[in-house]
Amino acid sequence: MKRMICIALLLALCVLPLSALAAKSKAKTEVKLPKDLKLTLTEGKFETYTQSFQGQWESSDPDVANAEIEVNTGNKVVRIIGYKPGEATLTLTGKKSTATVHVTVTRDETRDRPVPEAIQTVIDIALAEWEENGNQNLTNEVKTNKYLKWWGAKCEWCGVFVTYCMEKAGIPMAAEGDENKTAKLTPGPDGAPYSIRVGGVGRFRDAFINMERATRIPRPGYLVIYGNNPKKGTPTNRHHIALVTDVEDLGDGTCRVSTVEGNWDFVNVKELKKSNIVTRFCYVYDPRNVTCQNISPVPREDQTDPETFNNYVTHTDERPYFVYMFCQTWY
Repeated sequence: MKRMICIALLLALCVLPLSALAAKSKAKTEVKLPKDLKLTLTEGKFETYTQSFQGQWESSDPDVANAEIEVNTGNKVVRIIGYKPGEATLTLTGKKSTATVHVTVTRDETRDRPVPEAIQTVIDIALAEWEENGNQNLTNEVKTNKYLKWWGAKCEWCGVFVTYCMEKAGIPMAAEGDENKTAKLTPGPDGAPYSIRVGGVGRFRDAFINMERATRIPRPGYLVIYGNNPKKGTPTNRHHIALVTDVEDLGDGTCRVSTVEGNWDFVNVKELKKSNIVTRFCYVYDPRNVTCQNISPVPREDQTDPETFNNYVTHTDERPYFVYMFCQTWY
């Protein structure tokens, strides 16, 4: 069994402010949900629609496909997600209306492909950065933070960190500002490695959705975008981004996801020191969970590497994070 990467966090708070994330997304415009729809999806993929009425969704087989309400939209936007090959009927029942979506999910023929050498290089670079800088206070200033110095400007640098790793590995990337210019988003054929040279989480989201490289199923080398579901207030769907370094299928529809993540505010309870760090995480992820609670801690009996991490605490313990989507840097 692969060596598990587990979590280093007590009281985590990503420093990317919600005000910066509230900018309007320019990803592909959602279309109005018809009252009767036939839809074919590849496993992991989703389509987004605007609901003309609100109600409760029900799936005839939630292991195959389900409906997920998009956060920050006042229950007006829904994502129809396919999980595994098969057929399912999704029904939206409102006070006066109903809508039905007949979903056929087809097999992802690329799912058994090995990680490309270039993407493995990205992972190796990210792990090396953690080895060098892990859990050290990098501050949030250009003069003292190697990633901000490389970027050339002060900003919230979780996205800068993954772009740094991509560029150092020589991954082709679209330019900043191209995330909503479909003609300039030009990944190579057949799932070739590709990303975008940006720092903002929302820009990553828009670019990969516009390239149709967004999925709910992770692979090593994908980028993971987290949402934040605070105990008080409205959840956000673009709060933090990181690099997936390893994925293990647990055989029950869930998987164990390992990551390297830049720009975490880390509070050490013993020393009460707050810092901007590079750290590693490991958590159990359930792609079928359509709430803001789709990640959970690794079971204690599987926490095998306590020397590497400060504590086995997940995003969900103190700051309720959830996986919003994965960006397909390759397939």
